[in-house]
Parts: sequence; C-alpha cells; structure tokens
Amino acid sequence: ICSNGSCVEPVVNPGGTCGNTLAVDTIPFVATGTTAGSPDNFSYAPGACPGVLNGWGGGAPDHIYTFIPSVTGIYTIQLTPFFDGHLYLIKDCASAAEGCQIASEEVGIGMVERIDFELQAGAPMYIIVDGASESENPAVNSGMYVLSVDDCGPLCETPPETSLDVM
Repeated sequence: ICSNGSCVEPVVNPGGTCGNTLAVDTIPFVATGTTAGSPDNFSYAPGACPGVLNGWGGGAPDHIYTFIPSVTGIYTIQLTPFFDGHLYLIKDCASAAEGCQIASEEVGIGMVERIDFELQAGAPMYIIVDGASESENPAVNSGMYVLSVDDCGPLCETPPETSLDVM
C-alpha cells in the first residue's frame, strides 16, 4: 500500500489468505477467532458444493485453516459463529469454486454449522470459515467464532444391523 511516496506491506490477518492459513495441528482441536477485517477470498456458485444448493460466501470475510489428518477417518468439523456463518471444505486452496467437497449452511445468526466427512491421512484439506453472504451490516457476515475439529469415532460408525421379530 502506497501513500505520499511511502509504501508498506498490507497487514493480513492470520488465516486470511492461502499463504497465511491457520493450522489444525492437533486432534481434538478448538480455536476461537474473528473474520472481521479479513479479506473475502472464497465463495462458490450454486450447485458447486455438495451439501447445499445455493452459492455462499460472496462478499463476506473468511478464514482458512489447513488440516492434514494423520489418520484416515471420519472427522467432525463444527463452527459456532456469532454471525451468520458458513462452513465448507475445499481440496485446493487456490480454487474453492472447483474443489469444494462439502458445505454446511444453517441460515441465521449464531446457527451451528457441522460437517462429518471422511478425510484421508496425509491429504491436505482446507477448512473455510466464512460469512453466508454479503451484507451491509458487518455483524451479519463476519465476527467471532469457535471452530472445533475432532475424530468422529464411534459416533459416526454405522450401527450394527438388528433383526426384529414382528408378530
């Protein structure tokens, strides 16, 4: 950014760009943050992300987390936002629109977003914490949040088949 002949590098909030992602470095993982003041780098069009029909994230600040699982399994990723948040997973940080794997969008301020998804050991996945959409009211599209990532374990295993005797 340059002004009056003097230039400085812009300050980028951690987690605001692909080159500055936040790391999910342990399981279970819990982090708090705010998307307020972060750039709007991610969104996707209607039909581009399994789990939701509409396109989301356009015009809203976002945070990017990198997660490289050490074990293949089903993981629970949960976002508790204090705004109308949106949660999605992408394979390629450079292209959310083409690499979106799954999304969760519960419309409304403070609605919990949750994804249970199988991830492969050693394969990077990017977790996007985003606002649902552009709004003139920043309290709607950005703000504080809690993100958690955990191994889903027995909660996500298929229950054993049971037989019922019907008389």
